[in-house]
Amino acid sequence: MSRVWRAREKLLWVVALASAYAALSFLWSTMGFASPVAPVHFGEYSSAQIVTEIGGHVLFGVAAALPTMDGWLVLLAGGESVLIDADHILAALGYPVAGRLAHSVFFALAAAALLGYLSYRARMGGKGVFFVTLSAVAAHFSYDVFAGNGVFYILSPLSLAAYAFSYPTWPVFMAAAVGLNVVPKVWHLRVNSRNN
Repeated sequence: MSRVWRAREKLLWVVALASAYAALSFLWSTMGFASPVAPVHFGEYSSAQIVTEIGGHVLFGVAAALPTMDGWLVLLAGGESVLIDADHILAALGYPVAGRLAHSVFFALAAAALLGYLSYRARMGGKGVFFVTLSAVAAHFSYDVFAGNGVFYILSPLSLAAYAFSYPTWPVFMAAAVGLNVVPKVWHLRVNSRNN
């Protein structure tokens, strides 16, 4: 019974983290009101493409998190890789806000730090959550470039300039996403070898 209870607790924690991540992405996009622009639509959420868009992001997020060998972190990465797109909501509704403001290095660091800290305090794997969250953003970038729409506000909120990444950069983003999940494993091995 305690194994079932622990699995339920972990699943609820992953859902809570993913929900908080989506809320952070949406809140990050509200910074766009400080510098109104004509909303840009990338067309990836048309009814014909929604399944491909969600499936592609989940697949890239899951693939990036496989080195963790932790099913809960893999599930979280798949969810986060899709849910960062909550920053599209305001632009999609026609508000004068640039879409994709959370597609930013600073958002990735802020979200990873906050979710990692909350997980650490709850004794739910803070370091793993930190790296998986960074990885999910990189995996998301990778899929966006792969799908042909690699335009990001990579420095928001410091700059609202849009940067375009060409198709050949998608494997670079994916390698970074996978590498971020290898870091804790290597770090753990080095610490253990020093202690022996």
